Amino acid sequence: MRSVVLTGPQGCGKTHHAEEIAKILGLSRVVDGWVPGDPVPEHDALLVTNESADAVVLFGLRVVRFEDVARRLPGRRT
Repeated sequence: MRSVVLTGPQGCGKTHHAEEIAKILGLSRVVDGWVPGDPVPEHDALLVTNESADAVVLFGLRVVRFEDVARRLPGRRT
């Protein structure tokens, strides 16, 4: 599976839930603190960033906002 970028503001819970989100998306590894310009693993990684979705969409990767995926986390109702 191609890598996916997870975006959201600092402190929203991206890092705390990254492993769980990666599993939900079928990815096996997490790259936390990714910023545009860093190497981009093409496959099987969740790239966690504070950058806006607009800033990373140019990289041709699927972009997921934390607020959109958070509702799929067990016990969350956001």
